[in-house]
Order: sequence, then structure tokens, then C-alpha cells
Amino acid sequence: MPYRKYGICLLSILLCLLAFYTSGVGNVIDHIKSINIPLIILLLLFLTVNLFVVSYRFWLILSDFGINIPWVIAAKANIAGHVASLFTISLFGQILGRQLLLKKFGVPASIIASLLAYERMVMAAVALLLCVMGAIYLLGINAVTNFISQTSIFEIFFIVIISTIFSFCIGKSKFERKLFSKLFKTNNIINVLKVTLISFLGQFIILLVYVLVINQMHQGINFYVLFCSAAIISFSAALPISINGWGVREVTSIYVLGISGVDPANAVAASIIVGICSTIAIAIAYPFALKREEIKTIDEDKHCYGDSVFLSRPEIDLEKLCIWFLTMSVATGIFFQAHVPLFEQIININLADPFAILALSVLVLHSLQNKTWPKWKIDKFNFYLTAFFSFLLISFINGFINIGLSQWALTGRVFGWFVLMGYLSSGYLMAATFGVFGRRRLFETLVCTSFIVIVVQLCLRVVQDLGVELDAHITPNFQGYSGNRNAFAFQLLICFILFVSYHRTYLNKLGGNIKKTLCYYCIGGVLITGVYLSGSRAGYIVLLLLTISVLRLNSSAIYVLFKSYFMAFMIVILLLIIANIDLLMGYFSTTNSNVELELGMVNYFSERNAESSDTERLSGYVQAIKLWMSNPIFGAGLGVFFETSEKIFDYPVVVHNTFLWMLSEMGVLTVVIVMSITYKVFMHGWRSYKKKLASLVLLLLIISFAFFSLVHEIFYQRIFWFILGAVLAHSHMLKRNTFPLENKQIAFDNKI
Repeated sequence: MPYRKYGICLLSILLCLLAFYTSGVGNVIDHIKSINIPLIILLLLFLTVNLFVVSYRFWLILSDFGINIPWVIAAKANIAGHVASLFTISLFGQILGRQLLLKKFGVPASIIASLLAYERMVMAAVALLLCVMGAIYLLGINAVTNFISQTSIFEIFFIVIISTIFSFCIGKSKFERKLFSKLFKTNNIINVLKVTLISFLGQFIILLVYVLVINQMHQGINFYVLFCSAAIISFSAALPISINGWGVREVTSIYVLGISGVDPANAVAASIIVGICSTIAIAIAYPFALKREEIKTIDEDKHCYGDSVFLSRPEIDLEKLCIWFLTMSVATGIFFQAHVPLFEQIININLADPFAILALSVLVLHSLQNKTWPKWKIDKFNFYLTAFFSFLLISFINGFINIGLSQWALTGRVFGWFVLMGYLSSGYLMAATFGVFGRRRLFETLVCTSFIVIVVQLCLRVVQDLGVELDAHITPNFQGYSGNRNAFAFQLLICFILFVSYHRTYLNKLGGNIKKTLCYYCIGGVLITGVYLSGSRAGYIVLLLLTISVLRLNSSAIYVLFKSYFMAFMIVILLLIIANIDLLMGYFSTTNSNVELELGMVNYFSERNAESSDTERLSGYVQAIKLWMSNPIFGAGLGVFFETSEKIFDYPVVVHNTFLWMLSEMGVLTVVIVMSITYKVFMHGWRSYKKKLASLVLLLLIISFAFFSLVHEIFYQRIFWFILGAVLAHSHMLKRNTFPLENKQIAFDNKI
């Protein structure tokens, strides 16, 4: 949806202005005018060739997955996707453009979205490899190693792999066993290598375009230096933090090319020329995509879905696989908020966001194509979501009138809403397609990933305590990879809810096996330990309330809770011993009885400053109430408190209470909408929690959200919406798109 395009619009504009300010607008324009026409023609030729190279890659991916569509149709769909991405977020535009052409061949949006995710992952791997190699050549291996250690990329990659294997071992199904049995076959590896090689070719063409332009602007630079610089610039422009690379590409060019002595004006001019030529090349190829083909049926016994080595359609449904891939990627990546240092700023990228946006695109296109709304267990749930968004827009307009454009309100709240809808859609797709099994697999993956995150973080701190120097980036607070200890505590509380709610299912499955049962209790103990080490007081209180609620709602969980808490106690004691091993050894070996023993877990426990935090929170409450009283119906406007808080606190803060935030900035009508749907969801869970585990999860989810939000603003926590979508979705198979070509072979009368 428009979230990325407009949500990060301000960043692109600001970076472009920064680039022009640094280099001078007049100088940039003069350098652009100096480019000769033959070079422009050559650049357009290379970019057009690259467009058809990536179209061939798309056709090859389709073929690898058993979708036998002629190359010319795949090329048209790919070009249409590039055109659509110029007017909206790149991911959604690619899906929309490709879907418009391929839907007549029975290819659902879910398949297009998943294949796009696969394609982008290969492209990212290729671009990252070339970027790292270029950075090593230009900056040296030490600089690259320090940068990578700050992003925790190796830790995240390791955790994703281990948690996926762990989840598969716990709850693998026939569907997944069949999938993984085919995944690592020789032909599949060869297919991935083919796509990778074509991606290298496409990337090489793009880098060559950069080299030609930069060489024209500033001659005399070594070819290898230019190529390595282009690799870094190209990768930075591909990061999902700007509109089609604008702004980031220009600022990166100034920094990277400045190392080689290129002045800022030349660097900005070169990057602008590449961006403009790329757009023109797409425009030139667009008429090709508009040309229609005649379709003739020539054989009733064959179909467009061939027998792929990777997926044979009779064995594994491709649409199911694609939905499984998208939603499981969200469940695994939701815990990782990557912090990328860029131009002395920290850019936050959640690894699950692209997959969530793809899931939202799938659900939107599916609803439009079938002319139906998503089906929820709560009546008028779609109406409530639409009503809240309407009030959100009204509040944004109100805030714009009062204080002008607020980037926090636009990016973080208005367009952040579309990201939340992506997570809601992800949970919905899995539950609606796979039913009870799909919901359970999502929950297993979340619990397993959170467990591995805590274990890895503890191991890193233990190794550090033992005196081993690590390149890993260990944060002062125990916050996993979420960037905030309270957010991490909330994530763990949600996983604790899933763990406790489904305890009977797994204990029955383990069948009394002592070792496996002990491991199961260990998972619960680690989750509780993670909440304790986070240092979140809200986490402690909500954990206690959840424990009491579980005992009240499901008395059979008393043994699981007792043993999990006991495991957590033992883990904390073990950590206490490890953290103070030298002190303990000295204490027991000394004969001086006056030696005092002071134990602590500095390297494990989060830092806290409760007094200043409480003062800030209470002052914020008072200011929020005053703000609401001045505008009781519609509120003061979205972003008003955040933008004006700097005058009071010397730095911008948010209202640490979801209810007061909505009341002060969005007014009482919005609060009524939210309270109404919250009540309906709670009552739905209350009426059926004894019969359905999903309802028990829903009930505990609302309890944790309600109490945690009293002292923190957590309305925009991704994991809450992800679980909400999974438990509220009707467990029915999504209405399948008709496959008109399933029993037909199609011939195309190409008139090109």
C-alpha cells in the first residue's frame, strides 16, 4: 500500500535537499547539462537490456515453480510491475502490475507475491555480496567488519536458521516434510544458481551504467575503484528506506565517490542521471507491455502448471506454499529490528515488514478480484478498522492545521497503520488457508524464535563474562533485537500466552517422555527469564496478571506454570553464579570472615532509572489530559503532543499510555471506537475460551494489551496485530481464484 512511498517520502526529499545543499544546485545542473547525447543513448540501451534481462529472470522463476507461461508474457508482466512501482510502493507496485497481466492465466496474487519475495532475496544477496567486496576494496576489511558487527547480521542469520529448524522439529507436518524433502534436490539448487547468475548479470549492467556516468563526470579514476563505488551506491539505493532510491543514492554518492576525490556536484549529478535514465528506460519499454496477445486454446489435456521439479502441483499446492512462505517469514522476522548506521544516523528496518506488506497486497488484491471482504469472527470488524483509519486521517488533518506536517504522525502513525494491517493480513492468510494447523504453526514459530533469541543473547553475555572478546554488538539492556526492552518484554509476554494456552496439546503429544517434557518446561522458563532480565516493570506486572488469569481460566496449567517458574528460577541462579564466579571463588577460598559478598548480574540485567522514568511518565499524563480538555471531541491533532513535548521535556516524547495518547490527539470519538471493538473482541474470547484454544489466546492477548498499554504506548506493536489476525480469522479455505487454464494449454499469437 502507499505506506512506503509516502511514509518515507520526507526522508527522500530531505536527503535530496541535503545532497543539493552540499553540492550546490547550480553546480549539479551544470554537470547534468555537460552529459553528451551519445552517452545518454548508450545508458538507455544498457538499462533497456537490463530490463529484459530481469524479465527473463522472472520468466525463469515462473518456470522453476511450474508456471509455464511464454517469455513474452512474463516480460510484459515484469515491465508492468516496474511501471506500477513508479507510482506506489515498489513491492505493491510490482505485485499489482504483474497481477494485472497474469490473473487471466490463473496465477493468484499470493503466488506472485511469494515469487517476488524470493526474487528480491536473491537480488539482495547478490547486491550485498558486491557491496561488501567493494567496501573491503575501498575502506579495508576492518571498517567493513566493524559495520557488520553493529548490524548484528550474522547473529540474526544464525537465529533465523536455528529457530526455523527448531520449529520444524517441534511441529513439522506432512505438508512441510514434503516441502523440505524437495527443497534441497539437485535440480532446485541448479535453478537457484541460474537465478543468481542472471541477477549478477543484471547487477553488473547497472554498475556499468554507474561507471560510465561517473567516468564522464570525473575522468582518471581507476576502473576497479569506480566499480566498487558503484556497488556500494547501488546497494544503498536498493534499501527500503526511500522512494525508488532517491535521496539515499545521492547522499551515498557524495560520501563514497568523495573517497576517490570526486566533488559533491559531480557525484550528485551522476546519481540523478542514473535515476532519470532508469525511469525513461521503463517508460520506453511500457508500450511493449501494453500490446495485447491473442489467446487460443489448442489442447484440453494439458495445463499451464507444468511438472516442476521443485513443486509438482498434484503433491503440493503452489498457492498454499506461497501463503505458508509469506506468513512464516513474518513469524520469524518479526523479532528483528535491524539498526543500520547510515550517514551518522540509525535507520531501523524490521525484517518482517516487507513480507507483511506483501501479505497485505495479497489480501487486498484477493478481495478486489473476488469482490468480498475478509471474513472475521467478529461482526463488523472490517467496519471498525475502516472507522478507526478514518478518524486517524481526520486527526492527521487536524494536526496538520495546528502544527504543520509532522513526520512522526505521517510516517509512524498514518502510514504505519498500513504496516499493522500487513501483520493482521499475515495472520489472517495463514489461519484462513490452513485452519487450526496453520494457526498452531505460526504460534510454534513465534515461541521457538523468541526462545532462540533469548538463548543466543544469554550465551553472548556468558561468553563475554568469561573473558572472551566478541565482535557481537551487545546492548546495555536485555532487549533482544527489538531495539527497546519494553517492546521485547511485550513480545515475550505474547509468546508466553501462546506457550501456556497450548500446553495440553504438546504435553499430550510428548506422551510422558521425560527428556522432551523437561525441554518443554525449559522453553517456558526461558521466556519468563527473558521478561525478568528485560527489567520492564510493566512486563513483571502483566506477567503476574497473566499467571493469575491462566490459573483462573485454565486450572490444568498450574503444573506447567509451576515448573516453568521453577526452571526460570534455576536459570537466574545459574546466571548469577556465572556472573560472579571470580567473586565466589575468592569468597570461599579466603579465611577472612569479614569479606563481604556482593552479587550482581550487570551484564545480563537491563539498566533502569525508575525515578526519572516515572517523573516523565506522570508529567506526560498531565500534559495529555490538558491537551484533551482543550479539544475533547476530535483531539488536538495527530502528532501535536509529540511535536510540542520538546518544549516541556527538552526532547520529544510520546504519551506512555495508549488510552491517553488517543484521547489527547484523536479525541473521545476515536476512543469510543477502540473501546467498542476491544469489548467485542474480549467478549468473543470470554464466551468460547473453554472450548477453543484460539479464544483463550485472544482473551489473554486482550488482557496483556489492556494492562501493558496503561504505562506504555503499544498500539503499534506488530506482534499484537499478527496474533489478532490469526485468532480472529475464520478457519476456512480462502476462496480460490479460478484456474481457467488448469486443464488447457495456451497458444499465443505474438504480433511483435
